[in-house]
Amino acid sequence: MYFEDFDTETVYTTQRLKITESMILDYALVYDPQPFHLDPEHPQSQAMGGLFASGFQALAFSLRFMNDQGLFAHNLIGLGLDKVRWHKPLLAGSTIYGANRAVALRASKSKPDRGVVTIETQLFDQDDTLLMTSELSFMVQRRGK
Repeated sequence: MYFEDFDTETVYTTQRLKITESMILDYALVYDPQPFHLDPEHPQSQAMGGLFASGFQALAFSLRFMNDQGLFAHNLIGLGLDKVRWHKPLLAGSTIYGANRAVALRASKSKPDRGVVTIETQLFDQDDTLLMTSELSFMVQRRGK
């Protein structure tokens, strides 16, 4: 999407993705090898309802969803990630989806070929339980500029 394609009214709902135990284990082994992300019998895993994903893996899923929706099609560079909150654990066996909406749009004054978009992203499970929220700002190319 070009800068002009974004508005603050449209909510982009993503496809759904089933989260398997092996997806969580594969990520945790490489990026976040804490015992409660590796062992469903760990006391913390049990307290959370079973094996659960790293919050950063949940964030990675939300970014992948945004990419798959074409929100990054004319992205020039990421500027920042704010207000990341993990509300509930992402459990193995969950089916997740995202909802993305632009919350701020600013055309660049110094570079008329681009603008800044801030997207609020929400990640939900199959029961529509809110798992994670964040805001991502990135610079986007303007159409025909």
